[in-house]
Amino acid sequence: MKERKKLYKAGKLWVTATLVAFAGIVVTTTSASADDNTVVATPQTSQVNSSVPAPSTSTATPADATSATQNTLAQPANTAVSYAAANTTSWETTTSTLNGPTKLPSNQVQNPRNYTIGVYRNETLIYTYHPQLGDLFITNQAGQVVSQPTTAGTYRLQLSQQGLSNMRRVPDLQGYTLQSNVTTTIQLYQPYTPNTQDYQQNYGSLDGYSIRQTSATEAAIHVAGWHASGASSLMPYGWLIVFDNTRGREIKRVAIDPVNRPDVQAAYRNVYGSLQSGFNQDIIIPLSAAGDDLTIIARYSSDFINGEGQRIDHWFNRINADHGNHAWIDSVQYVNGHFQVNGWHATNQALGKNHHTLIIWDASQGRELTRIPDVAAVARPDLAKAYPTILGADHAGFSVDVPLLPAMVTDNIQFISRYSSTADSNRDYVDYWFAPQQLLSDHRNQGYLDSVNVQNGKLHIAGWHATNQSIGRPYHTLIILNAQTGHELLRYTTKQYASRPDLTRAFPGIVTAGQSGFNVDLQLVPGMGNQPLQIVSRWSATQDANSNYVDYWFAPVTLYRDTANRANLDRFAIQGNVIYASGWHATSQSLGRPYHYLFLFDRTTNREVQRVKVTAANSARPDVARAFPGTYNAGQSGFNAQFTVQPALNGHELVVLSRWTDDPAGNGNAVDYWFGQTVTPNVPVDKAKQLG
Repeated sequence: MKERKKLYKAGKLWVTATLVAFAGIVVTTTSASADDNTVVATPQTSQVNSSVPAPSTSTATPADATSATQNTLAQPANTAVSYAAANTTSWETTTSTLNGPTKLPSNQVQNPRNYTIGVYRNETLIYTYHPQLGDLFITNQAGQVVSQPTTAGTYRLQLSQQGLSNMRRVPDLQGYTLQSNVTTTIQLYQPYTPNTQDYQQNYGSLDGYSIRQTSATEAAIHVAGWHASGASSLMPYGWLIVFDNTRGREIKRVAIDPVNRPDVQAAYRNVYGSLQSGFNQDIIIPLSAAGDDLTIIARYSSDFINGEGQRIDHWFNRINADHGNHAWIDSVQYVNGHFQVNGWHATNQALGKNHHTLIIWDASQGRELTRIPDVAAVARPDLAKAYPTILGADHAGFSVDVPLLPAMVTDNIQFISRYSSTADSNRDYVDYWFAPQQLLSDHRNQGYLDSVNVQNGKLHIAGWHATNQSIGRPYHTLIILNAQTGHELLRYTTKQYASRPDLTRAFPGIVTAGQSGFNVDLQLVPGMGNQPLQIVSRWSATQDANSNYVDYWFAPVTLYRDTANRANLDRFAIQGNVIYASGWHATSQSLGRPYHYLFLFDRTTNREVQRVKVTAANSARPDVARAFPGTYNAGQSGFNAQFTVQPALNGHELVVLSRWTDDPAGNGNAVDYWFGQTVTPNVPVDKAKQLG
């Protein structure tokens, strides 16, 4: 064995090379120190050594001195294997497969640890056997055993008799008949012996990374990128190492599952192994370390089991954990009686806080309105790209239905996204307060009376009252006031609204506009016909409409301009003991006073003599309607009545009174007309007896 050292400069790296010659094989180990960090024309700085503490050195290091003589494949044993087999007729038959790389350099096939043997019963894996020295052998295409293949080509790798015997001694395989002929085809190619320049060719890029939680105790950091080094020809086993800069130690390493990268090969054609330099895989780490500052190290090593031995590393740029608290409201939309709030909240501060609550805060009043617990997570792959180091960013979205409350119409509303470790979300939490906003921009309070008139003996009112302030106030009331005195005449409350799709188009910013109409027929009451009416539309939270309400006062309306009290006594005469009275009494003041009476009154004694109810059959007076078209009851103002008198009234002065009243008996709230004509009865006593 010969050994010599050489010091040379590669770019900004001073490299010491030790060349050790073994029987035709040169193993090169290097150590390097940089004047400063080397910048390579790659997506990311590449270096052999690093100033950052590493789990192992960033130099190619010789393996143990004994490794050159270990891990070789033996030829099939010629000696008989001692195996005490019992009666095997009742043993279960199995099949076996030889698993491992099918294409590799000829100098690596001698390592049996590259392979495993799977034992199957009824196509179910029952045991995995790891071959030892001498358990496998190689034959060429002619079937000849080749102990040290030096020529590239197709070979067969087979289980030796020694390997079969070793498998039969495994306790877990007792009672099974093992397949003796276990073989696989492999392709060998000539190994490449790296030179000094190969050790300088240590390039790589971490193209992307993200972290997600996989269980209550673990997280997966997904890394994608590549690592190309000429030294990989001698150290072919790729590893990914996660170094925790916060804790100052390695926390995980995994073997690389190589990915073809033709783009890297095109950029680095002279770098050995650049085609299969890629990686794109998960690395499971403790959940407690997910928020730490991490560094990914790509390594090529001669040790395929532990990643130690001879090795060369590439340290990627540090992955600094995101310790911020990020969130956004994407949209707030009114949908079918509620607000739909869409957004996201991503932060590593939420680790261990599995209860997500959306709190609705009234910023104008400084109080909580309501809260929505147990918010379901919504997948947000875009956030995983934007915040790759925030655990759970990929499902940090939310879409919440928020009930419509009256305060939301006029007040500034603030949404608070809260992650908490407790179900009530009142302890151990992290909040994000979104900016206050007006959920509904249209604050107008508008209304219109389409019609107010008397139809079929009812007060017909049609119109609409549209305002977002009706939200949370489901009761609609129409209040009728005397516009001059303010006295309330009538009110009507309902939860049945008239649909008004025209208003939805006219007022798109008023969410309740489509159900803001009214079209009602109300009872006529006294005072409606002779005084202007003030109609008030009210949306209230309570059925009595006396609290928590919003009003719209329409302009006063007059149902009938003609409010005069007119009448005429067409006939007033006495025949015998019968007084005949006919005529009409027309006045808009009769509105709300539907009962018509005629009274015979004794002016002499100042008392009522008799009253007669006028029936509709005797009331039609179209002539009066033509004469007074603006009077409410002109067309039904007529009367034709008879009164019977006794001799006791002889000589008394009698008059007639016409009355419209709200009392079926003729009393109550009335409007009267006293006629001026009088009659004086003179009923003979004998006639009275005859009549009596």
